[in-house]
Parts: sequence; C-alpha cells; structure tokens
Amino acid sequence: MRKKYAIFDVDGTLADSMRYWDHLAEDYLGGLGIHASGEELAPIETMTMSESSAYFIHRYSLSKTPGEVMEEMFSLIRKHYEEDIPLKEGAAAYLRSLRERGVRMCVATANDTALSRACFRRNGILEYFDFFVSCEEIGRGKRDPDIYDFCREKMADEAGTSLLPSDIAVFEDAAYCLETASNAGYYTVALFERSYERDWDRIRRIADESYVSWKEAA
Repeated sequence: MRKKYAIFDVDGTLADSMRYWDHLAEDYLGGLGIHASGEELAPIETMTMSESSAYFIHRYSLSKTPGEVMEEMFSLIRKHYEEDIPLKEGAAAYLRSLRERGVRMCVATANDTALSRACFRRNGILEYFDFFVSCEEIGRGKRDPDIYDFCREKMADEAGTSLLPSDIAVFEDAAYCLETASNAGYYTVALFERSYERDWDRIRRIADESYVSWKEAA
C-alpha cells in the first residue's frame, strides 16, 4: 500500500474481536430469556448498534429504549476491550511502518469509539491515529460511503489540501464494507477474518490488495 492516507476499520481488521461480537446478541438476548435463531439474528450483521437495538425492541417486544439496550450490550462487551482483546498478529508492526513512512491514519468503526480507543491504548497503537469516527456519529452504517467521505474530508481539512477517494486506502475485513468503499472510488485493502471466511473469494475480487495476515502486508 503506497497511499499517504488510510482509513482503518477496527473489529476483525485491527482488533481480533469478532469472536466476542459473534456471540454478543445471542448472549444479551439469552440473558433476557430469549433464544433467538440464526435467521432472526442475520439482519443485524450490517446494522449499527442503535439499529440493532431498535430491531431487538421491535422483534422481541422489549420494554426498553434503544439507548438502554445499547448500554446493556456495551456493558457485556466493554470489559473485553479494556482487558483482553488482542490485535491481529502483525497489526502493530504494520501500523508502525506506515507511520514511519508518514502515512496519516484514522479510524472508521461501526463500534463505539471509546471501546476502540481503550483497546488501542492497551495495545500501544492509539498514538498512530489522528481521529476516530463511528457510524453512530455519522448516522449511517457502512452500506453507505458517508463515514469514509467524512474521514476523507476531515483528513483533507487537517492537511490543508484536497483529497480524492482514490488518494485514500480503506482497510476492511467485511465484503459489504469493501464493496461500499470500492464503489465510492476508494483504494481498498482487505484483511482475512475467519468470521467472513465464506466470503474470502468475493473479498479478494473486490479489494485492490488482500492479505491473510498483516505480516504479509507491505
């Protein structure tokens, strides 16, 4: 990757956290005595946390607000970001090499930025990123390019220049995110995530670069 600007996803891309998220909804609903099927949970895969919360309230007639559901789910997963979620192997060294080359980096996540910051601070990579933005802040998930466009405009403002989508590399693990960024004109870099193993062939077709491990990236 030879771009001077980069936008990074967190979960499944830099942080090895997907196994926690894969079971969060099931664990949360199970705590309420609800045994959700895989079919019932499938729609939340591309939703933001607030969208998922609203979906649960509607689907299971919960007497809660979306904010209450979000906070309850965050309370289940927060401790993992603060205490034990590791980075993907080789991620820290790769980020360090980009910073040494003068690459400006930011985070675009569907997760809460406070959780991402806690994980990055504990793993010693927080300093590499200029800013963090969440889909909740933007008001749209990664089916739309708004979060990438926001990051591009903010990077351009901070650098005092103009930037085209093609000037920026977007690092993601999920096919739909890579497709969104690619269709919007961004240079895309994919990292393998076991949760999306079934989509790997499609992901490799979408992305400009794709890697099974950060140790392969250059």
